[in-house]
Amino acid sequence: MNTPTYKEQFDKITRAYINGEIEPLDNCACFIGNLLNGNGTWSCARYHHSAFTWRYSILPESRNYSQQSIDMESNGFYSIEEICNMEENFLKIYDEGFSRTETSLFYAMESTLEMLKAIHESKGEIVDPIPFAKRQLAC
Repeated sequence: MNTPTYKEQFDKITRAYINGEIEPLDNCACFIGNLLNGNGTWSCARYHHSAFTWRYSILPESRNYSQQSIDMESNGFYSIEEICNMEENFLKIYDEGFSRTETSLFYAMESTLEMLKAIHESKGEIVDPIPFAKRQLAC
């Protein structure tokens, strides 16, 4: 397995978004779950602080187990901190004001894709701009 490119990850996540396969509160089908091929084991080390905020800590006793899962699905490209930061960002925007609407999902996707892009660029990848547009839902 090669290191995933931003374009590959962007395509995988946006395909799930367009197909209605993003389930923000399901660790196998959320933004990160889709990024990591439906493997939800990454979430074992995150500790949620409160029912009213999406702030996480990483549990030391589960850190290695979660990182191994992330390494397996990304060929060691992402750290657990990067993954949890993206998840925290996504859920904070998605759940802002408890709206959980199509618009909040779009903004969460857009913001977290920018974070993903920044991670790839910080590791030396040259990333071409890729437009991200809101999906058109059938009435």
